[in-house]
Amino acid sequence: MKNSTIVLFCMFLFACSEENQPSPADPTENPGSSEQTGYHSTEQVLTKPQVEVMEISQYAITLNWFEPSNWQSDPDFPGQLEFRVESSTNPKFDNLVTTRTIRDSFQTTFSNLQPDTPHHFRVTALPAPGDSRYKEGESTTLTVMTASYPQEQVGGFSVSPEHGKVHFSWSELNQPGPIDYVVHLLDDEQQRRPFREFITRETEIRDVILQGGRTYWAQFRAAPAEGNTAFSTTDEITIQFDVPGNPLPQPQNISTIDRNGTLEVQWSAVTSNMGEISYMINVKTGETLDEPFGDFVQKEAILRIPDAKPYGRYSFMIKCFPDAGNYSDLESPPAMHSFDFPVVYCPTPTTKPVIRPKGEPSSLQISLEELPDAPAGHRYEIEVASDPEFSTGLDRRTLEGNELDTVMTGRVPEEAHYVRIRMIGPEDDATIIASSWTDTVMIEAQPKPVPPPNPLP
Repeated sequence: MKNSTIVLFCMFLFACSEENQPSPADPTENPGSSEQTGYHSTEQVLTKPQVEVMEISQYAITLNWFEPSNWQSDPDFPGQLEFRVESSTNPKFDNLVTTRTIRDSFQTTFSNLQPDTPHHFRVTALPAPGDSRYKEGESTTLTVMTASYPQEQVGGFSVSPEHGKVHFSWSELNQPGPIDYVVHLLDDEQQRRPFREFITRETEIRDVILQGGRTYWAQFRAAPAEGNTAFSTTDEITIQFDVPGNPLPQPQNISTIDRNGTLEVQWSAVTSNMGEISYMINVKTGETLDEPFGDFVQKEAILRIPDAKPYGRYSFMIKCFPDAGNYSDLESPPAMHSFDFPVVYCPTPTTKPVIRPKGEPSSLQISLEELPDAPAGHRYEIEVASDPEFSTGLDRRTLEGNELDTVMTGRVPEEAHYVRIRMIGPEDDATIIASSWTDTVMIEAQPKPVPPPNPLP
């Protein structure tokens, strides 16, 4: 009987413990699980679609493209990508001829084109309506030259620019004997000599590095190779194209902090760059912030200025720019920021009576009252002159804050003297502002002593 009671009690405890355990099938009991459904990134920028030229003739061009590399299908978003395909008469696309929105296809043909003419195309991937995971990304642009004559002359010259580089391709020309394809690059339409020349027997030249954000011209022709007398050089094809650049954003979230006299300037690091970048900081100081302080180049998004207090006020012009060899990124607009150190105003000193020490008529004794509210490191500036405008016979002296008495010597007793005093901050500290001058104290001239009588008759 006693054993049965123990067994029943153990079964009761085991059942209670099972009731208190969370069910592994309940997703609410495991919020950190990476296998939860319903999580999607939002507004991810679609990458540029890869575009290729499938066919070129005198009057038609067929383009083919592929899905952006970062797009994924998802049952929660059954809609498919759309592609906007535009054609233009110039590489800046400010004169559109055709705009097509294409669904359920990755190819289109432009017909009834002018032969022997460059045609500019731009392909952009668009998320399906209601697909919040993505947003419109960058476009892929390319320029294609229609053929001159049916299968007789060189044609189909294609230019595909990317950030900081460009690719060239063309149709193979079947002619007797070996031939060379020549591509000249110019950065001015009127330029007589190219700055780059390529000679090849292949049908493409890829990854030609060029500075982004600029316009170029490509000249293309086919010429007989050495010893080939059965072929004549073709007419030259010239295509204007733009190499896109990645505009770097203006630096944001600039802040400054004083760390024991070292001024730290920070901003949010730029992360949208395609190559190596640096930051340039132009610093100015002065009451009106127009005095040059220096130019600094930083790899990190921070600048430290040690011993900054002597200047008090600062302005910063910060921009990011591509490093040498980075042809993809373009210099950012400058961001402006200013900082003023907190200032302390010195109180006007309180003086004791200024006197001529007894027996020293050519000296002045000046004493000051100690002020409890004087800033740390304060000093006193004393001026004595022979006129109330302090323009003649001027004598200037600076006392440390703990020196409350001084004697100004070498004064002419027969002249009146004018004294004024002000409190100033420590040397090389523009954050402590000098006080006003005290009221001018005048010490009257002493009468000229009467010479003793001449004892001689």
